[in-house]
Amino acid sequence: MEQLPRTINIAITGALSEPRAKVAARINATSNGRFTDNLNLETHYLVCEKHDSKKARKAALYGTAIISEAELRGFLDLGEIPSVELPKFTPHHPNNFPTIAWSEVWDPARVYLLTYSDANGNISMRTVAATGRGGDGTYEWMAAYDGPTFKTFRSDRILSLEMLKK
Repeated sequence: MEQLPRTINIAITGALSEPRAKVAARINATSNGRFTDNLNLETHYLVCEKHDSKKARKAALYGTAIISEAELRGFLDLGEIPSVELPKFTPHHPNNFPTIAWSEVWDPARVYLLTYSDANGNISMRTVAATGRGGDGTYEWMAAYDGPTFKTFRSDRILSLEMLKK
């Protein structure tokens, strides 16, 4: 017996290029997607273009994956939404990087719009829930949740950092 794909819950915030009802119907027509109006810990993805909305800030704090409308359209064209872990809301700062001495730990996390250049020079913009900053003797680091994943970002690779309103 074939196993059905796990249901992937998708919420939307802000204006889209098409009516929301039409996009919701396309999500629901995929093999595993389900549109929801509510953003909660059972929401896998939030679709947004403006990262300073109340829903985007909440998604960043929860660790919900935030995607653009263009990314959603790519998923819809495939007819299936890629599986992603549900957010694991972690209100504390884990010390998974023992070589970094954390000089500041933020609780609650601070929500930022981050523009970052990785080691290969690829530039990305993302909404993160920052939990602190510190150094390892060589670099300064910012710790943050990028969706459900806890990451460190080298300060010298942060191109811009805009605190989103509370």
